Amino acid sequence: RTSERQCPRPRLGLKDPLDPPPAPAGLEHVRDHLLHLYRQYGRAEDCRIELFECAHEETPAMRQLALDWLDKQLVAPRQDGSHHI
Repeated sequence: RTSERQCPRPRLGLKDPLDPPPAPAGLEHVRDHLLHLYRQYGRAEDCRIELFECAHEETPAMRQLALDWLDKQLVAPRQDGSHHI
């Protein structure tokens, strides 16, 4: 329920199914449920929950996804198309 109250704020979740809890099927259920809520707000692009096959660790792919997400969410475009923080 806490996750629902955060909707429609931008959300990035990076989780490995091998790191309990919840089980992978539970993670997929949460992801699908939250994505449905974000769609209701017209903000589906602001909900990204990715599952990675790894132990309790950060992978280079996770790091890149997080950096790209932060760039998208925190760097506002200027009217001329350039970006600033």
